[in-house]
Amino acid sequence: MSLSTAISSAKSTLKTADATSLSTTVSTAARSTTETSTLKTSEATTSPTPPVTTVATTDRSTPMTSNTTSSPTTLSTRQKTIEQSTLNMARATSLHTTISSTQKPMEQSARTTEATSTLTATEEMSSSGVISTKLVTTLPMTTGIDGCLADPCHVQATCTDNPAPALDATCTCNPGYTGDGLVRGTGCSDLDACLDNPCHMQTTCTDNSPPYLNATCTCNPGYTGDGLIEGTGCSDIDACLDNPCHVQATCKDNPPPALNATCTCNPGYTGDGHLSGTGCSDIDSCSTDPCHVRATCTDKPPPALNATCTCNPGYTGDGLVRGTGCSDIDGCLANPCHRHATCTDNPPPALNATCTCNPGYTGDGLVRGTGCSDSDACSGNPCHRHATCTDKPPPALNATCTCNTGYTGDGLGRGTGCSDINDCDPNPCQNGGSCTDGVNRYTCACEPEYGGDNCETELESCGSLKCHQRAYCDEDLDRCVCQHGYRGNGITCSEVVTYHFACRFPVIIFTVQLLVITSASFRQVERVVLPPFQIVIQSLLVTYDHDNDGRPDNYDDGVENMRVLRFRPGSLIAVYELNLTVDTIPELKMRILNATVDDRIGNLTVQGNYTVFGAKALARCHCEDVERCVERDSTWTCECRAGYNRTHGAECEDVDECTLGVDSCSEDSVCVNTRGSYRCSFCRPIVNIRGGGRTIQRTDRLQLNSVIDYSQKCLLDSIKKISYNWTFDSPDVRTRNRLNSLPRNQADVVVSPNTMGIGRVAFYLTVEAVDDHGIALSSQTSTSITVTYSPLMAGILGGSRRQTGAGSLTLDAATLSSDPNGLLSSCDLTYDWSCNTLTDRGECPRLQGNPSCGKATFVIPESFFTRAFNFTVAVSGSGRIPGRATQIIEVVKAEKLSIPRPQIICEKLHGTCGPVIKEGEQMKLVSVCENCEDQSGDFSYTYWWALVASPAGYTEWTDMDYDNSLLNERDQDYLVMKANIFTQPGDYTIRVNITEIPTNLTGYAEYTFTTNGPPSVGLCTITPPSGTASVDDFMICCIGFQDPDKPLTYNFLYETDIDIASVNTTSTSVFHLLYTGPENCTALLKLPLGIREKNYSLPLLVNVVDRYGGSVSVKPSPPTVRPPVISAVRDFAEEVTTTKDVQKTTAVIASVSSVLNAEENTTDTETQERIQIREEMAGIVQQVEVTALEQARQVLTSLEHITAVPEELSNNAQVNTSTTLEAISDWVLDESDESGTEELEVLSAHMLTVAVNVLNASNIKAIETKDKNGNKTTSLDQVEKNKETTTRVLDTIETFASVLLSRKTRDDKPTLLRSKDFLLSLANTSCDRLAERTIQTVETSRAFFYLPGKAAERLGCFSSSDDSVGSKTFWTTQNPFSYSPNADDVRTGVQALSFEGNEGKIKRLEDLGKDARIQLITPRADRENDIVVIGKTQPSSSRNITIHNFNISEPRTSLHVILESQADHVSLQLFLKQGADVSPDDHTWNTTLPLTTISPEWSRRLNVTADSFSWFLSQEELNISEEDSQWSLAVQHEPQPNDTNGNFTIRYSITIISARCLFFDEEQHQWDDIGCEVGSLTTRDHLHCLCDHLTSFGCFVAPNPLDVRAALLKIPKDITTNFIVWVTVGTAFLIYVIALLWARGRDIRENKKLRRQQRNIFRAGSTNRLLEHHLWASVVRPPSGSTFTRAQRVSCCFSLLMSVMATNIMFFQQSTDDLIINIGGSKIPLNISLQTVMIGLMCTLIAFPPNVVIVLMFRNISTRRQKTGNLDNIIQSGVYRPFGNYYNTKKKSVSCLETTCVSSETGSTAPLGERHEKMDRMNPRTGKKEPASTLVDQNDGCLPWWFVVVAWFLVFAIVTLSALFTLLYGVQYGRRRAEAWLFAFLVSFLTDLLLVQPLKVVLIVIFWRLIYKNQKMKTSRRREALLRWEKLPRVRWEFYPFYVKSSTVKK
Repeated sequence: MSLSTAISSAKSTLKTADATSLSTTVSTAARSTTETSTLKTSEATTSPTPPVTTVATTDRSTPMTSNTTSSPTTLSTRQKTIEQSTLNMARATSLHTTISSTQKPMEQSARTTEATSTLTATEEMSSSGVISTKLVTTLPMTTGIDGCLADPCHVQATCTDNPAPALDATCTCNPGYTGDGLVRGTGCSDLDACLDNPCHMQTTCTDNSPPYLNATCTCNPGYTGDGLIEGTGCSDIDACLDNPCHVQATCKDNPPPALNATCTCNPGYTGDGHLSGTGCSDIDSCSTDPCHVRATCTDKPPPALNATCTCNPGYTGDGLVRGTGCSDIDGCLANPCHRHATCTDNPPPALNATCTCNPGYTGDGLVRGTGCSDSDACSGNPCHRHATCTDKPPPALNATCTCNTGYTGDGLGRGTGCSDINDCDPNPCQNGGSCTDGVNRYTCACEPEYGGDNCETELESCGSLKCHQRAYCDEDLDRCVCQHGYRGNGITCSEVVTYHFACRFPVIIFTVQLLVITSASFRQVERVVLPPFQIVIQSLLVTYDHDNDGRPDNYDDGVENMRVLRFRPGSLIAVYELNLTVDTIPELKMRILNATVDDRIGNLTVQGNYTVFGAKALARCHCEDVERCVERDSTWTCECRAGYNRTHGAECEDVDECTLGVDSCSEDSVCVNTRGSYRCSFCRPIVNIRGGGRTIQRTDRLQLNSVIDYSQKCLLDSIKKISYNWTFDSPDVRTRNRLNSLPRNQADVVVSPNTMGIGRVAFYLTVEAVDDHGIALSSQTSTSITVTYSPLMAGILGGSRRQTGAGSLTLDAATLSSDPNGLLSSCDLTYDWSCNTLTDRGECPRLQGNPSCGKATFVIPESFFTRAFNFTVAVSGSGRIPGRATQIIEVVKAEKLSIPRPQIICEKLHGTCGPVIKEGEQMKLVSVCENCEDQSGDFSYTYWWALVASPAGYTEWTDMDYDNSLLNERDQDYLVMKANIFTQPGDYTIRVNITEIPTNLTGYAEYTFTTNGPPSVGLCTITPPSGTASVDDFMICCIGFQDPDKPLTYNFLYETDIDIASVNTTSTSVFHLLYTGPENCTALLKLPLGIREKNYSLPLLVNVVDRYGGSVSVKPSPPTVRPPVISAVRDFAEEVTTTKDVQKTTAVIASVSSVLNAEENTTDTETQERIQIREEMAGIVQQVEVTALEQARQVLTSLEHITAVPEELSNNAQVNTSTTLEAISDWVLDESDESGTEELEVLSAHMLTVAVNVLNASNIKAIETKDKNGNKTTSLDQVEKNKETTTRVLDTIETFASVLLSRKTRDDKPTLLRSKDFLLSLANTSCDRLAERTIQTVETSRAFFYLPGKAAERLGCFSSSDDSVGSKTFWTTQNPFSYSPNADDVRTGVQALSFEGNEGKIKRLEDLGKDARIQLITPRADRENDIVVIGKTQPSSSRNITIHNFNISEPRTSLHVILESQADHVSLQLFLKQGADVSPDDHTWNTTLPLTTISPEWSRRLNVTADSFSWFLSQEELNISEEDSQWSLAVQHEPQPNDTNGNFTIRYSITIISARCLFFDEEQHQWDDIGCEVGSLTTRDHLHCLCDHLTSFGCFVAPNPLDVRAALLKIPKDITTNFIVWVTVGTAFLIYVIALLWARGRDIRENKKLRRQQRNIFRAGSTNRLLEHHLWASVVRPPSGSTFTRAQRVSCCFSLLMSVMATNIMFFQQSTDDLIINIGGSKIPLNISLQTVMIGLMCTLIAFPPNVVIVLMFRNISTRRQKTGNLDNIIQSGVYRPFGNYYNTKKKSVSCLETTCVSSETGSTAPLGERHEKMDRMNPRTGKKEPASTLVDQNDGCLPWWFVVVAWFLVFAIVTLSALFTLLYGVQYGRRRAEAWLFAFLVSFLTDLLLVQPLKVVLIVIFWRLIYKNQKMKTSRRREALLRWEKLPRVRWEFYPFYVKSSTVKK
């Protein structure tokens, strides 16, 4: 409250209160002001004093602003009023009033003052726009004269003389007047009671004339009431109370001053709506002729605004003029005609078509009629009887007649016919034979001497007999013998042929022996078929007399190899094959016919017996499967079976009875053609598309649901598979392409906003159902959607109301204005700006320039101070619905130190934004200060958010409401509001106040938004009201939900007893989603089992949402869903005919799973059956493809039911479920930008529920596997599945957490997700609050992390409130990594922490220093392993001590001894030692309790402190390296001064805790303690840990810590128990000594040999040079002449071996998946992994540098030799310098870097420039070339000779230190780990020897080969110089005592 307000309030009180109350009011008013004011008055003295003036100034920091349209009060009027009222107050109270700067009450008594004071108040305006009030008090001189005699007072004032020594009088204005009462002063004027604003804002105030002190308040037109603020005020006169409107109209009261109401007819009605007017009548939608000319229009009843257009008979379409209209129904589309007929559509109103058979065919042409068959021209018998008739194919109408074989002619009956051909003309018989003609044959009768078919062969004579023409005379036998293939007596020979006969098989035998007959073995068939004819065949004798000798020819061997050739059970025919003579055939036929007479075969009766012979018998069984053998006129032919037809002599083809219309299916069924027949199916799918046939805006999300129904006669169990295929059609090519990219094989289609183009889009759906016979039935339906433009969005950046100063004002409409259709950019839109003033002073600001791309600049002059303007922008575009936005601008004083001018911006990515928000989503507002950054110095700002306006009926927020509705604090620069808090439709306004410190200047901005009204509440019902889970189908339908903001979305949810995870930041109740869609009914769905405690009733919830998020929920009467028998769910898979119908599939899975979850007290067999069913269901759900957020929620709902019983979740089910979770998380990560935060949080709750269930199941199975297999690796497959499951599930949680964390704002309230005992916390912390922060999952868990400041610095987060880091923390009481081999080591809960940057990248913390280590507190729930002992100290006089022995089972642990004493004041001494005996004289550690401990500040804040009676020994201090170590602890009390007898004792209790801090290494998949140690704050209740990292180490790991002292102490014991390392090092040294002696001997022999040989060194060849680069191989065969000896090479190899061994053991990490081998009874793990390889490479890099230095030294050391002078060298070096430096006799110094090839541990030291030079060298004394061997220069090294000492020293140092550290590490590791290291080292060493070294040699050769190319040019120059050298004359110098003689020697 400003000072002027306070004074005004005091004046109003003055009218009705006495002097005392007046003083209190003024005091209160002064206290209510926020500025500093001071009013001082001086006490009068008895001596005359001059007038004294005291001035007090009050500055009002809040500028004067006016939000009303009334005229402002002028400054002069306000000043006079203040002066008069203030003077009256001073006189009435007779006080010298002081208003101090501290706002103390103005209550000072004028006990010593008799004088009259004049108090004057003035109000001034400073240049800064601040109003100042000054109070001036004048104290006049005192006199003894009656001051009233001079009539100083006003006529309306009463004069009172002031007592002496005062000279004046007191003038008091009469009641109803105000002023100083002086004639020469302000006098007395009427006191305007309206100045106190006693009236309501909608009234007119009239001051009542004196002496009245009040005013009359009259409500303005349109309002009613007493008008007083403290009365009923003025309220709007509701004209609707008089019911002026029609019953079908909605009444809306018009705002004042109007006294009437607006009547609006309800949807579907028209008229003015008034009872006194036309009222409301039904709108006849048919009056606008919306229907096609061939459609009938039917008006829909209200509230519908449209009509129903029904196409007339014979037409199809939607019937709308603007739709598809009505087109003729083409009767031919149904394919009613036969395939050989022509279809002609009949004109309307006929619905059928005319079918005309094509030429050559006959019939009615209809599929369901006689169809069209070929016209058989042979039916008229046009051919001769000896001709064959063949009908010609259509369109021919005649036939072809062909004479049979043996006949000739045209074959026609009316032509020449067919006559027999005479085969005996001419006579074909020879040698007098006679010819007899037959049909297509002839027979020759030969003379006795001739034979043959034509009597062409003369018969051979055998004695007196003539042999048969097929016989010859056998002289040995002296008789005629038939040729091969013939049989007889030689005189007569008969041909042996293969003959067949077939007989009808006895039906009785076929029936009995069916299984045997169908066997593949003919032997089985012969047992049945052969016996009836065996007697007949075996007794067959030839009785015919061919030789005319009067007796039978007796061909008893005429039958051979009788067998059953083929038997067909279907044809009942057996075919026999025999080899017999041709002459035997007639008799065979006779005998068989006789045997089968009277339908009998033997003693068996034959049904329908017949027998065929010869070719007929063989052809008889050659019919195809679709053919049958038919006997006609003693012939057998293959005819098509029923259902098949032979066309034109081709194969039998299936007859399509359905197409021909010859089926007998009823009209309510569908004919389905089958092979050879047809079926009548009642299961053709009836498909409907829900959500189509409507108009939507382009920005609307479209969902189309398909619903399939079947005929009542259809057996739904017969449907085995359903498939979907969507197709789309649109005039827009881009629309078609986008739609075609959608999943088209799903039951439902979800189209994202802005996918379809403007216009009509057609959707076609084809559904195919396959039954159990494999028959596919398809059905197609279609719908269309009309897409229109969405209205343009308009907005002005900054909020709905904000402040600005004088100068330029830029309004930005481009940022928030847009085309939501995504077709126009911001600059493509048109912006029209307008302005109106909210005050009655002046005009609006002037527009500066032309607006550019949505931004307009206005000029605000300083004279506009305190004015307010309403700016409006209209955004329009071509063909678009325009949008409008407004913003109120208040003008405030603008100077350097001006008030903050904030703006409010809404972040749409977080959730929803105005102007119309979605009630069900969160909203985030951010304050941006326009001028705050311009301030300099120590300026800071405070923020305060408030809800300042809300719709009528909405409860004003209290502090508790703010806390419950907001996700952050109100004093931050942003505001995040929960969803579902603005439940009342209407306008809301949020204000932010920004106050600048220290000036206390405050500015504000406002953001106004609207919530849409919810749909009208309807009614929902369930059919049937009760049923059985997983058996019965239910349908939920709703009616009565209406809303103009369509489309509506119906969400059907249900509640079960499954405990879904909770999210603290969401206000949405988390239910299971059953079904969602645009229609008011669900499909037929299975419902889950009801809640048992509620008598199996299933609570349902239906949530209906409109376009703008307005929603309403109803709870229908819950259905009763009872459990079925278990057998009903065994065949659940039959219900899942397709996984493409996500909603139906998930409903079935949830229903079946709910039944399984309710079963209890079952047998093991039933449990296994449920486990198998869950596994199958998890596999089905894995196949579901998620394409929408709702589908993801439904899939998670089904998984919640499947995993509700973790004990029944197999490993395969876990893998399938985790795979599904991973797929959903990946989809959410990609599509999360399109979803609101509230939706994602609800989805995360379902995800976490499933994830925790799977984690629990994985733990259970992992523990079971270990228990069954004794923690061995015999079930690696199962463990791998547990590992795979856990990893995927945690990755899913990590992904969802990252998505939610991306929506978090710095320093807002943490998001907490809780499922059972798993807690996940997400927070976003600003950098300036990150240091020294305690990160806690939830307060009740008592598990938290502490982040030191130095650790926070490592996150790369600058100390700024704008930067932030996200943190993800989870806590669970169970170990989620139970599959780990050492999971049993974890006995507390598990908690995790990770940091994430704003870009979503993980921030890693590792290698933290001691003062930067992260500390964590974990509750200890498992205390079973704690050692608790109770004891009593021994008396001092006994000289005894109490000792407790205990074991520590694990190495590398800390020790905590917690003591409870009955005498806390007595100090106790504790002694500890590893071993059995401890005493005060023999101990390792000791202490005295209690200790003086100071816990850190952060732990004291959390009430986590160290116990003074707790003794902590760290892991490093104890250095426990073996398992099951024995320890002893002794306790005694210190001597007590009062214990004279020494009998004092103390009872105590000791708790001993052995602990380790473990972290889970995600690469090794095991728990480890590297970088973590136990802290001193550990107690019985919690564990304190300190870690130098948050993640496991990468490829390069830190070396293992080594405690040298502890290792040295363990050596004596270790030599006997852990001999593996000692033996390894000792063996290495022994091998080295042997190799060194051998190498030295070889070096000595080779040096002697080298001195004897005088040959070219270059002949060593390239092989030696290659071996030179392999250090190990060069030991065996070094290059000839090399100064690098074998002994040195062996030493370098040994140094390398030992250094690699030492580094390898330092960095050794044992894997969890080691392969266990058994050697000598010892189980040794083979550690071979990727990390082992990486560590090996790292060890090689570490060992590489020192060994390379040693090798370089040995290679480049020069030989120690005496210095000698060589004058010839000196002279020639000067004489022949022009020939270059190559061949100077004094060799140039060799640079090691230039001439030496060194690689790795080895290298070649041969100078590159000398490799060719060594072939031939010039002797400087003779000038002749000499062999290089005579010029071997041993002084070619680049290092001094004494470097050999340095090299040997380095070898010794490296070998010694490496051996020492290897031994110490081996002792510390223990035997088992040392053995594992040894095998890993050997593998690494052999890899280096056999792979790395040879590869290195190849690379070196390639490298130097490339370099050597550059040496060729230098070599050629050397050769040229050498030739010139050889041609020069030689100069010989001879030294004599007194002169020098020179001579020239020519060559």
